[in-house]
Amino acid sequence: MGLLDELKSEASELEQKREAERARLAAIETRYQSEIRPALLKIYHYLNDLIQQIEKASITSTTNYPVPGIGTLEGLNQSGYKINVDSTEKIKELRLQFFCRLPEKREFAITPITAANEARAFFEKMGVQYVDWALRDEKRSETIVGATLQATVVIPIIFQFNADMESGQIRLSTLNFERGGVQRYNYSCDRVNEQWLDELGYYLLRKRATLHTTEISESTREALREKVRLEAEHRERELAESLAREAAEAEEKKKGSLLNQLNLHLKKKIF
Repeated sequence: MGLLDELKSEASELEQKREAERARLAAIETRYQSEIRPALLKIYHYLNDLIQQIEKASITSTTNYPVPGIGTLEGLNQSGYKINVDSTEKIKELRLQFFCRLPEKREFAITPITAANEARAFFEKMGVQYVDWALRDEKRSETIVGATLQATVVIPIIFQFNADMESGQIRLSTLNFERGGVQRYNYSCDRVNEQWLDELGYYLLRKRATLHTTEISESTREALREKVRLEAEHRERELAESLAREAAEAEEKKKGSLLNQLNLHLKKKIF
């Protein structure tokens, strides 16, 4: 094959790859228009209507919230809903933001110092402004045993829905809702119906403890996989240790048997 033939062949292969990529992107766009976009718009319109009704009826949801180093805070009010989309025409991201806050400033006397540091770290992560001062031992004033933190606790919360263009699913990430951190969920677009939206609304308003109970969050799946992995490693270690003990015991028995044989042989020679 001459040089021109080689170049023509390479150009043909490159064009075939480009054509395959164009076909793949066209299929993704078709699925987005027919499945993903309608599902995201359903979520957007539902949440928008829900927020309007919450504001008209002056509905306030209350919840308890776990805070590292302090424990469970009771009576946080949930409010300040705000919804944003990247585009209503080509919607691919929808974000709902709100807050859970204590109604008044509080002081938290925290011991030991490690727990106080956990609370400080949590407040700083959440952007909670606080002042603190040392708690000292009553008998030894030079010894710091903890800290008092004074703060108006406000927890920022986000529900974010994203179009997963490759898988054709809706990704939901919740930030700081049940506790500090992120929970992730994946849903097929055909799941987004009236029942699914109502379940989302009940969960959002703290009227249900779990979100779409038939679904397992990605973070939960990861935790389960990690648990299975650790249990498997534990079983393997136990088996290896058991085999090693059996081998050692067998070796000891073998040595004992050999020594007995030698002793008997010596006795026979002596007598």
